[in-house]
This record gives sequence, structure tokens and C-alpha cells, in this order.
Amino acid sequence: MTDEAGLTRRVVYTDTSDVDPGPGAQLLRERGVEVIAASPGLGGDELAKLFATADAIVCGYRRLNHVLLASAERAGIVATLSVGHDMVDVDAAEALGIQVCNVPPYATEEVATHALALILAAERNVVRTARSTREGAWDPMAYGTPRRISELTLGIVGYGRIGRELARSAGALFGGIVAHDPSAGSASADHDDVSRVGLNELLDRADIVSLHVPSTDSTRGMIDATAIASMRPGAGLVNVARGDLVDHLALASALESGALRYAALDVTSPEPLPASHPLRLLDNVILTPHVAFASEVAAEQYSTAPAIEILRWLDDEPPLSPVNRPTRSRRPI
Repeated sequence: MTDEAGLTRRVVYTDTSDVDPGPGAQLLRERGVEVIAASPGLGGDELAKLFATADAIVCGYRRLNHVLLASAERAGIVATLSVGHDMVDVDAAEALGIQVCNVPPYATEEVATHALALILAAERNVVRTARSTREGAWDPMAYGTPRRISELTLGIVGYGRIGRELARSAGALFGGIVAHDPSAGSASADHDDVSRVGLNELLDRADIVSLHVPSTDSTRGMIDATAIASMRPGAGLVNVARGDLVDHLALASALESGALRYAALDVTSPEPLPASHPLRLLDNVILTPHVAFASEVAAEQYSTAPAIEILRWLDDEPPLSPVNRPTRSRRPI
């Protein structure tokens, strides 16, 4: 595929460590689009040079600030490899006339399932006892007696698609579920058995707090030292959303003191945590490598969705999953 000047259309992938770009890149190449994968760790100046030749950009978790976006002088669309789009300066993109698109919610089931798996593994001491048994120990109660799940209250912070899916799958296991959705307040009218409460009440009532909100100005750092201090003694914290929702040093302090029972984290800030970070040294912490979204089906969908958005843009068709709506969009030449 070429433009009016005969130049081949070019798509630059910023990073592809989390999603195999193969299926999506194949769709683009079948339409004659050149696909360039930026080298891992490429510096900002070098990436800006690549962007200057790009018609479209696909980004994983590489931060795209105003400077990088401005360097993409001919690009009209940035498509993320994730549902979250906090890695892109969306306001800057909009001002530049760049369409931003994210991946539709393909991995709702996967993320909710991973959250539940982390909860059950932490409550039943699966990781710690499996490791100690492999090392030759045989002490069923080395880490204390597990709690009965049916006597616990699960607190879900963020009651959108994933939070609701977790409540659906976990409902038969727990004694009760409370939910708080920052975007919807504490309204209680709904058609399920989940109690809608404010955040403070949820932290006070929940034996396990599971986070399912995006990273925004109002949610970043929401689980800080004050919030952690207001959680029930011996509660557990699970995060499969975004790492910057949590003050990790305050969390480590609460885990060390015994104020909290455990943390199970699929996301951290930064990723990965430094080897010397206290959360990596604590035995009551489960860490997984930002893998909650993954399944064979979801992986292919995550790969192809950005490519489909780019092809629609090249065909001058509206996006399927727009994040912004630039008033002066750059159109394919």
C-alpha cells in the first residue's frame, strides 16, 4: 500500500514483549504495509526518527509523551496493544490530530480469572507451601492455618466489566461481596447480590481487596498509606489493574508488620520491580509478570485489533474502539 507520492505505508511497533505482533503484522503486510519493530530499549531520539517516517504507531507499554508524538509528523493513528491507554498522552495526541485507539475488552474473563487465582493461591498458601515442599520440607501449617473462603468478604474496587466478571465467578465462594466503582459512586440499585459501598466502607469491611480500575489522575496512588491503614487487620490486597494505583513502600511496610496478610500483584510500578525492592523480598507476596490478560484466544485478538484499526484508518473508516476524537484528524494522504 502506497500514498499519493508512491511511498510505502509504514507502521512502527514501539515494543512487543507482552503480545506477539505476528498475527496483526501479517494482516498489515497482506495489505502491502511495511511493518517496523523498534528495537527493545531504543532511546527516545532514535524512536523519534522512526516515528518521523511512520503513518501509524502500535504501542505496548512504552510511554508516548508529547515530544515523541510530535515527532510523528505524518502519523494519524496510535493503536495500543492493551485496553489500558495510560501510556499515551491522549490530550497531546488529540491536539496533534492523532487518533488513539485501544483494544476492545477481549480479556475480561482472563483478567478476572487471574485475580481469583491469585486470591485462592494466597489464601491457601499454595505458592509458599509448594515451594517449601519442593525444597524438602513437609509442614502443612508452616504458614498458619488458612481461612475458610466462605467466611470472607471480597471487596472489588472498580465494578466495570472485569469487576463484575470477578463477582460472577467468585460469588458462590465468598460469604459476601462489596464493590466500589469510582465512576459510579456508591449507588446500590442493581440486579445482583453485590453491595455497592464507598471506598472507605469497602476497605473497612473487606477481607480481600481486589483492584480493577484504570490508571487516571483520580486513581493513581489511591491505595496509599492512609488507605492501607484503614483496611481490616489481616486483609489481603490483589492488583491486576495498574501498578501505580498502589504505594508499594507503604504496602511493604504493612506486610512486614503483619497489618496485612498478603499481597498478590500482577502489576507493579515500575515493571519489573528492582531486585532489591522489599516486595520482592517478602515471603507473603505473590508476583506475576503482568500476565493476567493472557490466553491463546486473547493473545491473537490483542495482536490483530490494532492492525484492524490501522487498516480502517487507511481506508478512511471510523475506528471501532476510539479513545479520543480529534477535531482535526490527520487523514491518510
